[in-house]
Amino acid sequence: MTATPRARRRSYAAFTASLDESLLVRLVTSFIGLALLSVGLTATAAFFTARSSLRDQVLDRLKTVAFMKEGELNRWVEEMRTDLVFIAQLPQLRGDAAVLQAPRGPADAAARAQMEALLDSAQATALDMDEVFVLSAVGGEVLASTDRRRIGEYRVNDLFFTRGRTGTFIQNVYLSPGTGRPTVTIATPIRAGGTTIAVLAGHLNLERIDRILQERSGLGATGEAYLVTPLNELVTSNRFGRADVRRGVHSDGIQSALAGEGGAGLYENYAGVRVLGAWRWNAQRQLALLVEMHAVEAFAPARELVGTILGFGIGSALLLAIGIWLIARRIVEPILAVARTAREVAAGNFEATAPVVTRDEVGLLVRAFNDMTLRLRGVYADLNRQVDETYRAYRALEESQQLLQAVVDNTANLIVVLDASGKFLLVNRRFEDLFHLRHEDARGREPSQVMPSDTSSALEHAARGALLSQRAFEIDSELHLDGVRHHYHFVAFPLVKGDHAPFGVGVLGTDLSERTRAEEERRRLEAGVQQAQKLEGLGLLAGGVAHDFNNILTAIIGSAAVALEELPAASPSRADLEQVISAAERAAKLTRQMLAYAGRASFTIETFDLNAVIREMAELIAIAVPKQVALRHLLEPSLPPLRGDRTQVSQIVLNLITNAAEATGAKGGTVTVRTGLVAKADIALAEYRFVPNDSAAFVSLVVDDTGAGMAPETMTRMFDPFFSTKGSGRGLGLAAVLGIVRQSGGTMKVTSISGGGTTFTVLFPAADRALLARPGTAAPAAAAPEPQSGVILMVDDEAVVRRATRRILERAGFVVIECVNGQEAVDRFAAEGGHISVVILDVTMPVMGGAEAFRRMR
Repeated sequence: MTATPRARRRSYAAFTASLDESLLVRLVTSFIGLALLSVGLTATAAFFTARSSLRDQVLDRLKTVAFMKEGELNRWVEEMRTDLVFIAQLPQLRGDAAVLQAPRGPADAAARAQMEALLDSAQATALDMDEVFVLSAVGGEVLASTDRRRIGEYRVNDLFFTRGRTGTFIQNVYLSPGTGRPTVTIATPIRAGGTTIAVLAGHLNLERIDRILQERSGLGATGEAYLVTPLNELVTSNRFGRADVRRGVHSDGIQSALAGEGGAGLYENYAGVRVLGAWRWNAQRQLALLVEMHAVEAFAPARELVGTILGFGIGSALLLAIGIWLIARRIVEPILAVARTAREVAAGNFEATAPVVTRDEVGLLVRAFNDMTLRLRGVYADLNRQVDETYRAYRALEESQQLLQAVVDNTANLIVVLDASGKFLLVNRRFEDLFHLRHEDARGREPSQVMPSDTSSALEHAARGALLSQRAFEIDSELHLDGVRHHYHFVAFPLVKGDHAPFGVGVLGTDLSERTRAEEERRRLEAGVQQAQKLEGLGLLAGGVAHDFNNILTAIIGSAAVALEELPAASPSRADLEQVISAAERAAKLTRQMLAYAGRASFTIETFDLNAVIREMAELIAIAVPKQVALRHLLEPSLPPLRGDRTQVSQIVLNLITNAAEATGAKGGTVTVRTGLVAKADIALAEYRFVPNDSAAFVSLVVDDTGAGMAPETMTRMFDPFFSTKGSGRGLGLAAVLGIVRQSGGTMKVTSISGGGTTFTVLFPAADRALLARPGTAAPAAAAPEPQSGVILMVDDEAVVRRATRRILERAGFVVIECVNGQEAVDRFAAEGGHISVVILDVTMPVMGGAEAFRRMR
């Protein structure tokens, strides 16, 4: 039975609908499934890769933070130790401690007050300590303390006291029996004559440790750093443990650190929280240092990355599915059209007759063929475009390789590539220049076959390290290339294929020779600046002490001289007073040396012949020099005179020759004294300790010996006051020589070779020969003293100086008016200037100094 046209149309619609649904649905569903699978795999791989990378980065950062915090903690404790040792060596502290160690006497209160003032000053300016105190060497009694409540207590059973009597000792964190708080104590002996007379100790202010640990750089929002004792107790400045944490804390990191190990990893901390942490055992402080960050915070970027990838991936998959649906619709419609035509013909739709050419089977086949050929032409055009793009990509790759080779060849660094067996694959032009070997000759050969042994060993070691560790490997090596020493820094890194299998090693070598030399020069200059600053500070201290001490000596000598004159000739006290005056004059000589070192000595400037000074001192020098030392004089006969203080220059000559004679040792040797004339243009000023004045010529004094020379550490300290290599220093020595030379406008240098002797060269500004006094010119005879009279205005802020001077002047017949500062002297001079014959002014005074007062009086 033949179907009706309406039935045929219904069956045709059902067929096309089923075909449409099956093809489109399967195509789009398959694509979405594959896309989502790819997105999921990509997100998973990205998460684990990012998580691993983040773990390594965070652990490296935490290890760095732990290392820096440990270093800062140790440096702080070492600074406090150094400062406490320095204070223990202060002469004032030793003197006060000696007074308090002696049997009780009237000087105890003053000594204790001075000691407490010194400790208070040290605590306020230099020592970051809760308490600084001095203990008696016997009994451990607290003699003085910044906490006055502790004076009189006994610490004889404390470990820091028993150990601190024999040497500097740091008692690490312990429970203080006095405060019940964690405490770190530093103790050091106070010695006099090699004997411990007291112990200086201090409890560190552990709030500094809290600040170091609470510094959050590199720790994020959840990170923390803390210290743990070997008893598994947290350490804070106020207590063991914290209010929110039990006293005993345990974790894998804590136990590993307490076992003396360092490391980093993922574990649960003392609170049960999963953390990334780094731990170190601080052997110096006997503490475990841990730096931790919550794992949730550390891995948060990885989770965010996964969310981003999933969001973008799913969105992209949906957009592509819509595109695939639209494209598939366009592809399916021609197939459906052919199917519909074939179905109609198969269904007996004979309406598709020949007259309707485009609707019958031939027409449909022709159109299908034309469509196919059209599509083939489109595919061919696409293939041509792809070929063109591939060729352009190849040219771009070739240009990129040429550019890379140009960069590699023109870099100043050494670049080589080795294969997995250690043979050359690539070398750059720098390599060819250094080793005089072309790339073609090096390729396929091992480093040991074409390079010096030290260079090839360093290169092969770096390559092995990179291959074994599968990461960048760095070493520093000293190489000798063409007879020149070079410092190279090698960085080797593995080269891997797509399957992560290494096929070779790249090595980058950087020549650090110039940088190393610059760094050494910078350290040398910094050491010189520090030495100059130290000497300048000591000079200011010496000058201040000498000025005040000189005032005291003035009063002592003046008062003793007046008392000596008033005593009868037969008085038994005259010998005692004469001894007082002699001792005070020796002390005054020491103050002049200190002022000379500080560059503030009072110089009597005159013009004299240096050769004459050396000849006049020949007898004294011969007595000072041991018999086994041969002394030679090589004096320039036509030497010009110099201007300066003759006495001080004589002291320089004596000091330098005496030091040279002692340097030759018991076996003896030769000391040579030379003089000469040197033009300033011929002087290498960089070799001297400071720049001289603008004189065009200089008189030179050179003293050299054949002794054992000086070690570098001795050279750096030889100008320190009281420094000596023969035991305790006996005076300012070379420090005073340096001060005299500098104040004279000259300069000096020292050269010494271990085992080859030492040479001191001193330059003084040369003077005009016409200024030298003619031989035989005698000074006019002094007139006989006559009785004196008149009014003298005496201005000095030191009462003892004013009193001694007044007594001397009044005995000579003068009337003395006293003033205590420059302003008072100016006012008194303005009121009574007509009666005042002489004004005696101190230079340094409060309110107004002597120079300003003199200017206003003029």
